[in-house]
Amino acid sequence: MPKRNPTDLLTLREVADLLGISYETAKKWRQKGLIPAPAVYVTRRHQRWDRRDIERIGQTERDKNGNGNEEADYVG
Repeated sequence: MPKRNPTDLLTLREVADLLGISYETAKKWRQKGLIPAPAVYVTRRHQRWDRRDIERIGQTERDKNGNGNEEADYVG
């Protein structure tokens, strides 16, 4: 497995920004399993996600919705 570059690891706030959703929505998506488990647990409260995993989610959602606005399309 290739070594991760620290810039490839994202906080949940950065995940939300990358997906174009609010931080609160990202927290809900994480609780519902729509965002995968973190790649790295720094501490129990501080996790980091792999940028590639999140970019795949964003592409999948854009393909599914056709408009790229996941937050507006999410019902929950």
